[in-house]
Amino acid sequence: MDTYTIIYQPNRLTEAAYKYTLLQERTLNAIVFHLQDYIVPQISKKVGFRQLDLFKKNNEGVIRLKIALNHIGKPNQYDRIRESIVKLAGVVVDIKETTSSGIEMIRYSGLLRANIPCNTKRNSYVIIEIEKKIATKLIELERNIRNEAINFTRYEYEICQQLKGKYAPKIFKLISSYQGKGEFVISLDRFRRILGIENKYLRYIDLQTKVLLPVQKELKLKAKLWYDCEQKGFVKKKFGEVSALYFFLYSQKLYERRDLQKDNIIRMLELHFSFGDTDIEEYKTLLMNPNNHRTLKNLILRADSANKKIIIRDKKAYLKECINNEFY
Repeated sequence: MDTYTIIYQPNRLTEAAYKYTLLQERTLNAIVFHLQDYIVPQISKKVGFRQLDLFKKNNEGVIRLKIALNHIGKPNQYDRIRESIVKLAGVVVDIKETTSSGIEMIRYSGLLRANIPCNTKRNSYVIIEIEKKIATKLIELERNIRNEAINFTRYEYEICQQLKGKYAPKIFKLISSYQGKGEFVISLDRFRRILGIENKYLRYIDLQTKVLLPVQKELKLKAKLWYDCEQKGFVKKKFGEVSALYFFLYSQKLYERRDLQKDNIIRMLELHFSFGDTDIEEYKTLLMNPNNHRTLKNLILRADSANKKIIIRDKKAYLKECINNEFY
């Protein structure tokens, strides 16, 4: 069984809109990988990254990272990796600041500085320097009132770096940010913006065939988390046009969780509505589809609540009627 390195990053980075090449995306992933000493303690120790000894002891204005080029690509790609890092160094980042006198300013700076060997070898590495104020955007996690880290993405680093489709790493990280929920809806405009394809694949059929399906195929083959853009209900329409996408996520762990949800629904039907084996068999197809679990549970809760307000002589028949009206 393969073992992968789990890494974390803020959702603001996962959902950031930018147009990177595959190698630039891998470079960014490698940077986040090497920043884990600043990120993980925020989750495990419940402290803000500014309170970490690691951050306090770094009195320089930059965070310096030594990254092996083989974290980003193969030796025959090293020249292209160098070019991609040079382009990343030229990315302009703007950060809003307030001076000590209360004047709001915008600071413009490069994303990073890089020292790259002139002649690369198999074990070559690059030195990346990132200003602390810029690194903050890559490091700092939001916190709730209980001082717990929230709104972060957890994903398998090696899987992400192995993906070959241009949009695959970005989509993999996006769906990974929702793996705890198992599903999410995202507007089509926001999805396009995150991938940096606002003006590409304007017809949904083109987006599906050029982006969604190839990524789905690669994730199903290589990752532990995937989706099915061909399933019923994946697209949400408004005025006849696709307006949003419903990602229902698949993984072995989620399959196990959904089996548990199915068993819980069956127990509710048996205990509160006197369903027997014949009744369960009647709705077997509905119960086997995890897409239906939330609706079924809501119907059960509503029927149970209605029974407390009015006298329902045949609770089983009443619930069956509700289910049949909803699904058939």
